[in-house]
Amino acid sequence: MHLPVEYRVARKKAYAAGRIVNISSHGALVTTSADSPLPKNANVEMFISWPVLLFEKVRLNLVAVGRVVRVEQNQAAITFERSDFRTASSQFRHPPVGPESSARCLAAPAP
Repeated sequence: MHLPVEYRVARKKAYAAGRIVNISSHGALVTTSADSPLPKNANVEMFISWPVLLFEKVRLNLVAVGRVVRVEQNQAAITFERSDFRTASSQFRHPPVGPESSARCLAAPAP
């Protein structure tokens, strides 16, 4: 499952883009850019574009907060401390890449 993700180190303003390599209810393996590596033990916030629409109409994001437990070349393993589904904000919607990705978008957390 290669879902789009935006991530940042907790309390930093800038987000970086990556992809989910694999995901479970406890964590995820994420690709990272060379410009925005994630340091081991860093607290991170992630917005994962979910591939399924709510009620076949509403785009969703999985918003997860966790800690980096392993770092490899251009990848980071993150364990989730908490995660919630949220409806996607139109501010962060990306155009679909193909029919299977019509539900993909990214959003900021709800206030």
